[in-house]
Formats: sequence, structure tokens, C-alpha cells
Amino acid sequence: MINIVTIDPSINSTGITINGEVFAISSESIAYTKSLKNYKRWYELSSEHATIETVDTSYQNQKIYSKLEIIKLETYQRIANLVRTLVDKHCKSNYNTLVLIEGYSYSSQAGPLIDLVTLSTLVRRNLFSRTDTELVVVAPTSLKKLAGKLTYAPIVKGKKTEYRNPQGKASGSFNKHDMYMALIENSDIQTDWVTFLREHSEEILLAKAIPKPIEDINDAIMMYHVALMALTEHVEFLETVDQLRKA
Repeated sequence: MINIVTIDPSINSTGITINGEVFAISSESIAYTKSLKNYKRWYELSSEHATIETVDTSYQNQKIYSKLEIIKLETYQRIANLVRTLVDKHCKSNYNTLVLIEGYSYSSQAGPLIDLVTLSTLVRRNLFSRTDTELVVVAPTSLKKLAGKLTYAPIVKGKKTEYRNPQGKASGSFNKHDMYMALIENSDIQTDWVTFLREHSEEILLAKAIPKPIEDINDAIMMYHVALMALTEHVEFLETVDQLRKA
């Protein structure tokens, strides 16, 4: 038995799964209405299926550059520490732990890239130091390709195998909507979260952007099922880690 942890890090909305249990760490300004008393609609609905933690990312509205950089660092460390606390609390002790964390997308809209790199580095460092823990950084393109392999039938072209959705799009070119579809079109996935996605798919898929925290949780959910697929194929823990690092 092993623990599986998956993380899609973001300054404003980090999606996490721990042994299939779903979590989100989000900015207060993203999750709450202006009064900070009630969740916004999609957070309210998501909270029925995921544990949501919120963090103040206003940086005290600091305008002085040098002070702002320190406050941001403190905020990112707080998020990284919260991730580590969740992992330590919900992972089974004395088990090896596989951590998949999505790498950087250089076209990311998750905030300034340098800030995302800072946060991700702190999260990685906190988890890298855990005993019996192997860290796998998954490139965004690799995750898309693996999502195709998870859900769609292989298309063999000579020595090359590719995966396409019913619309004919190659998995390496999937966007957030395609990743959503890859989850709900997989009949083998019958989890609470994916059932929730199916129930609201008509409305969400018509939107220009997948709403938060759903967008980030979906990537973490996809990594979780990719990890399960890899374990089925390779069985041994270290062999699975090695194959995922080569993906």
C-alpha cells in the first residue's frame, strides 16, 4: 500500500488530492463574496465534495516593493506549510508516499510566473524533505497526454501510439475543457467529485473558462487517476515512480 498525493499549485487556487480525498487552498478574495462571509457559487457547490481552506493573499495591500516581496514570501510559505500539514494529516503512516505535482506552464494565467515558481519551490521543498516520499514533477503537456491515455482508445500509427478525444483532438493539445471531458467521459471513474462534474457539465462546459476551484482540482484529480493507472501497469512503487518521471 502507498499514499498518493497530487497537487496543482497556484497562488490563488491550489488543487490537491490525498488518497483520493479532495482539497483546495484558495485566496479569500477568489472564494468569498465581498463580505467574506459566504462562498461564491462554485465554491459553495464544490465545498460539498471537497475540503476548502482559504488564505489571505491581499499582501496587506502593501505598495512598497521590498516590503511586498517579504509579505508575499510569508504568504507563500503559509500555503506551502498548509499543504504539508494536510499531507501529514491525511497520509497513512509507515507507507511510501508518491507525490505528483504539476510543473510550470509558461503561458499560465495563474499569476506572475516568478511568484508561481516561488510558491511551487516552497511546496516541493516541504514535501521533498518527507521521509519515504518520492516527488514526481509532471509537465503540463505530459499530463494532457496521460489524460488521453487514461480515457480514450489508442490509435496506432506505425511505431507511434496517440490518443484523441471523440472530436479528434490529440491529447497533447487538450485545454481545460478537454481535460474536464476526459474525466467525465471515463466510465471507470465513478467518484463523488466526477459525479459532481457530470451533474454540472452542461453549464460549466458552456463557460469560457472552467470556474475555480474546479479547474485546479480537476488537474489534481487527473494526476491521481494517472498515478493509479501507472501503479496498475507497473505495480512496484519505485518502478512506478521511474516510469512517471519518464512520461
